[in-house]
Amino acid sequence: MKSPISLLRGNVHAGESLVFGTLGVSLFVYSLYSHYQEDVPWKLSPYLFPLFIALSLILVAIAMLIQGKKKGEEIGVSGAASAGMPKKVIGFTALVVIYYILLPFLGFLVTNTLMLMLFFLYLGVRPWWKAFLFSGAFTYLTHVVFQLLLHVRLPQGVL
Repeated sequence: MKSPISLLRGNVHAGESLVFGTLGVSLFVYSLYSHYQEDVPWKLSPYLFPLFIALSLILVAIAMLIQGKKKGEEIGVSGAASAGMPKKVIGFTALVVIYYILLPFLGFLVTNTLMLMLFFLYLGVRPWWKAFLFSGAFTYLTHVVFQLLLHVRLPQGVL
């Protein structure tokens, strides 16, 4: 039987699948533990949705692991993934941290539009006005669904 480490060798998505799998399993355990601390049925539990998200993350991790192994075999990767991957991960992580910091100050509408535009530009969506149009439309749609239809309070900001 192969060791788990040997299954990851040559897999171009090994790092990402480990991150998604770890997050999924952690959220799964947290949701189950938290649910059983309360005395409510599953259909009323606030931990049902996080449980579904956890299962989705685990399935995504497995799919990425399978896809990465196939891609690694096709292109002949014998170790780590491409050298540019850590730069992209660091870039996205930095953008998420900036989003988290700015959200309470600028509010959801401004921060989400700005950060989605930066994400799109970082991913190579050109021209810039398309990135702005997509980010604005998605933010407005999210605002309408959550704030107006579902009555979920989104951060308003202080500025």
